Amino acid sequence: MLLFSGGQSISNLAVFSRQGRERNLHVPVLLQEVIENAVQANVAGKVFVDCTVGAGGHCQKIMELGIFSRCIAIDKDENCRKFLEESNLTHSVRFVQGSFAKIVEILTQEKVTSQDVGFILADLGVSSMQLDNASRGFSFSHDGPLDMRMDLSQSTTAWQVVNQSSEEALGNIIRELGEERKWKRVAAAIVKERQRNPINTTCQLANIVCNAKKERARYRKIHPATLTFQSLRLFVNSELNELNTFIPMALSCLGPVGRLAIISFHSLEDRIVKQTFKEYAEKSEFRILTKKPIVPSEEEREVNIRCRSAKMRVIERYPKGNERDFTQH
Repeated sequence: MLLFSGGQSISNLAVFSRQGRERNLHVPVLLQEVIENAVQANVAGKVFVDCTVGAGGHCQKIMELGIFSRCIAIDKDENCRKFLEESNLTHSVRFVQGSFAKIVEILTQEKVTSQDVGFILADLGVSSMQLDNASRGFSFSHDGPLDMRMDLSQSTTAWQVVNQSSEEALGNIIRELGEERKWKRVAAAIVKERQRNPINTTCQLANIVCNAKKERARYRKIHPATLTFQSLRLFVNSELNELNTFIPMALSCLGPVGRLAIISFHSLEDRIVKQTFKEYAEKSEFRILTKKPIVPSEEEREVNIRCRSAKMRVIERYPKGNERDFTQH
């Protein structure tokens, strides 16, 4: 078990964001809004489950509140362990390397029952510590090998997808997971280039995409390769499949009046969260607390540009006979 000590109060958003950038860590998105939902859940003494703990930004601030007895911190990336060991938390945290889609199995192994769980958080997508590490191959801003694995023990890499998939398969991935309008052109350009030489690095791939789309990054608010990189990352890590599995499993793990909060960063993820929450809200034991998704404030967008597309949705489980007043939401 990882033990952390400290007693810091919740920092100002701008200060926390600056410190995060200086330490090259993931700046927690919608931090104040996440904290508010953790507090409003009124589940003192229960267990907090951070399903995508990353560098521990949300975990640290939530555990400093002193509400939860302990935290089960899950992440596919084993490198997250060292970031947690360097953190200063006031409560005990147990790091488990694995997929959040296996939340039931993980909590069972940790001897945590649904009656114990008060708050579950999932902050989807790739973290800043992964984006800023060129060797992980997630970003076109840093030249590195085409990898994109969140779990480095898995076999499939972006290099294999880019260099070994058929043009049709590549096109389907870029179209369906990237929602890239010029998917045919991009897929054809990738196949043509790899016939001459393997595509080994992120900058190689980004340049191929830019040329295929006849767009240049410096003239665009969003880099032309963004959607192609997104599609490859989602495919390599089976992110949407795991999200579809995770939500019902997480809801089954919630205790009475426990909350599940999910932060998504693009329409494919948000669509799954919205639809699944709606399906479960039709059951009497669940209530959606966010009629519209919570988005970052203007202030947060100014200090953390990577949060600009974030959306958070929250759902609560409550037992029959305990229908609370939800008008405040």
